[in-house]
Amino acid sequence: MDWSPLIGMLMDERMPAEVRAARFHASLAHALVAQAHLLRQIHGVRHVALTGGVFQNAVLTQQALEGLAAQGFEVHIPLQVPVNDAGISYGQIIEASAHSSQIARTISSRDHSRSQ
Repeated sequence: MDWSPLIGMLMDERMPAEVRAARFHASLAHALVAQAHLLRQIHGVRHVALTGGVFQNAVLTQQALEGLAAQGFEVHIPLQVPVNDAGISYGQIIEASAHSSQIARTISSRDHSRSQ
C-alpha cells in the first residue's frame, strides 16, 4: 500500500485534527478490507481475524468490522484474550502445546510400529 497520499492531509494543520484522524482511520479500514478482498480472490479466504494492538483502537476496529462484514467476510475478534501483545504469550502456549502433542503422537506411533 502506498500511504504517501495521506501524508499531506495528515500534516495539514488547517484541517481539524478530528477530521484528519477520521480520514486516517477510514483509509486504514478501507485498506484492510481491500487486502482481505484480494486474499479472497487469490486464496478463497472467507474468515478474517482482527488481532494485534492496533485493534485496541475502537474506531478502527468498528470500521474494519463493518467494512469486512459488508463484503461478506466472517470476522473474528478475541473476546477472552487481549488483542495486544499480552495475547502473544497465549498464542505461544497454544502453539507449543500443539507441537508437543504432535511429537507425542509421532513417538507413540513409532513405538507401536516397533512392537508389532
